[in-house]
This record gives sequence, C-alpha cells and structure tokens, in this order.
Amino acid sequence: MDLKILTKEQFLHYIPSLNRLFKKSFGKDIHPDFLKWRYLDNPTGELLVAVAIEDGEIIANYSASPVFFRKGNESFKTALSMTTMTDPNYNGMGLFPKLANMLYNEMIERNYSAVWGFPNGNSHGAFVKKLGWKDIYEIPTLRYEVKKQEKKKMEKGYRIEFDNEYNKIDEINLIKKDQYIVEKSKKYYEWRYNKHPFNTYKHIVLFKNHEIVGSVLYKIYNNSIDILEFNGIENKEDINCILSFLDNLAIESGYNSISCWMSVFDHKHTVFEKFGFNVTVPITYFCLKQFKGNFELDYNKYFIQMGDSDVY
Repeated sequence: MDLKILTKEQFLHYIPSLNRLFKKSFGKDIHPDFLKWRYLDNPTGELLVAVAIEDGEIIANYSASPVFFRKGNESFKTALSMTTMTDPNYNGMGLFPKLANMLYNEMIERNYSAVWGFPNGNSHGAFVKKLGWKDIYEIPTLRYEVKKQEKKKMEKGYRIEFDNEYNKIDEINLIKKDQYIVEKSKKYYEWRYNKHPFNTYKHIVLFKNHEIVGSVLYKIYNNSIDILEFNGIENKEDINCILSFLDNLAIESGYNSISCWMSVFDHKHTVFEKFGFNVTVPITYFCLKQFKGNFELDYNKYFIQMGDSDVY
C-alpha cells in the first residue's frame, strides 16, 4: 500500500479511480468535470490531495481546497477541508487520520496557517478527537416559508440589478475589520460561481439613490432560494428591501422558501426574524485546526456564509 500526496498530473490520471471510490463510499458517481473544477482550476493554483493506493486503485482519500482568510489588513493562507472517503473493504485500518496528518504536514511545509471546514455528523467526532480540530460554532439554518400573498412594493429610491459577471463586486465592501472572512476577488467569484460545472448562481446588487449598498448571491435548490452570500447590506430598511425582492421572486416563480446561514450574534439576525425567518435544520458544524498563529475560536470573530461551504 502506498500513501502519497498527488501532483496535478497524477490527479488527472487517478480521476476514474477517485470516481470508483466515491461510488463505493456514497453510492453515486462524482463527475470528472467537478473534480477538475474544484481541485485543478482553484485560483490559488495549489493541489492538496492525499491518497492511499493498492494495486493501482485509490482505496482512501483525504483532500482540501486552498483558500485565503482575511481579517482587516491581514491575510492567512488556509484550506477548506473536503472529501474524506475509504473503501469499505479497508475500514478499520486508520487510513483517514494517516492521510489527514500526512496532508497537514505537507500544508505546514507550504506555509498554511490552518485548515477548517464543516464536518458532518459521521465525521465530526473523528476530526475533533483524532485530528485535534476545535469546534467554533453550530451554524443554524434560517428559513422563511413563502406565503402566497400580494407582492411587496419596493421603497422609493431603491433599484436592483443583476450582475452575474461580478463587474460590481469590487465596489462592495467585503472586508470585515474585526472578523475572519474568506478572501474573495472577482477572479474567485468567477471560479467559485460562474465556472461551477453544474450549478447556476445569480448575483443581485442593491442600489439606493444611485449608490451601491451591497449584494446578494443566491441559487435555486429543491424549489427554494438559498442565499449563499449577503454582503454589505447592514441597516434594517436595506435588508427588508432585498428580502422583499427575493420574496416577490419566490412568489412569482412558485418557490416554497428562502434559506440562509445567520449567526444569532449578527445584528441582522433580528431583522431576518422580524421579516419571518425561523431557525431550523440543518445545523452545520464549523470547526478549525490551526498550524500556526492564534486563530480565535469565538464565532463572533468569523463571518461565514453558505457559499463558503463546498456543499452549496
């Protein structure tokens, strides 16, 4: 058995084997275009994939997706923890922690500060107990059930434009002075959303008196609007305006609900509640393992959104 970190050339060679392992692990295929997009087209240019190989086949895999955190003027090289899978015939051999620690050592060599992610209920305990991850928060889902009612009127002075090429994104304040956020540029948005091989995302920009207030990025999933990013829109009137737009869109299109992530510590939470959003499932673990520095474990210090997860 060979445990190794894949190069890009090796990754391309083993894509069919990765798909076979994924099907054994989860009962469905993973499309080669998705693997190439997520791992090879990442705008950082780095690949973080550890595998165990037996007789020319990948029998276990742990991988991460490079991404930068930013807090104020500081930038941190980190990675989003991705797929963990082991061929059922090789369960119980400790391959997951072996591959994870091998990849973490490689990341330390490449000057990464931390790895973070959203482990599910099956893997959360292993990440915390075996790999030394720290829990930061259990992120609730906020959901608004759409009511078949008369459409809301937009207040005077507001305007909404679609910006699916992200030409306006540099005019929106994405930096949080006192919170860690995923560092994003126009290049990042184009890769993460426009170049996704299967999902379709929409980006709407809110104007007030001809000035940009902020934007919302969303997609439609299971007849629901998922708000993946809610950027720069902070006061009550502006929030109600953009939520009313989405509510009207849902009524017109026959969608059943609108969902997002929103920390109870965020001042926008009460505005969403007043609009009609309620806490519901799923609840998502948010955890982190640091290699260097001093990352805070207080969720007040993070601004994490649905779009920062690989699930959405």
